[in-house]
Amino acid sequence: MTPDREAQMHLEKVKNYLFGTSRTQMEPRRPFDPLHPAPAEPFPSPLRPPSQYVPRNDENLRIFKEILDRLTAIENRLKAIEEHLKARR
Repeated sequence: MTPDREAQMHLEKVKNYLFGTSRTQMEPRRPFDPLHPAPAEPFPSPLRPPSQYVPRNDENLRIFKEILDRLTAIENRLKAIEEHLKARR
């Protein structure tokens, strides 16, 4: 296999990974016709399948609460600084 062919095959793999289609799968785009619109694709479900959820445990909850507390403290400090700067103007 030549280096050019190998590079071309790698580029195709990257394109397929990024865009999810290959040249053979792509269909020509038809012009828009308001009287005959393209069929509607079904909307993806807003709920993830149960297999995608991370099981909860006490350690995760404790860590999430700690992160939330720290972010809340940072937000409160920034609000105090903002009020202080407004008062100085």
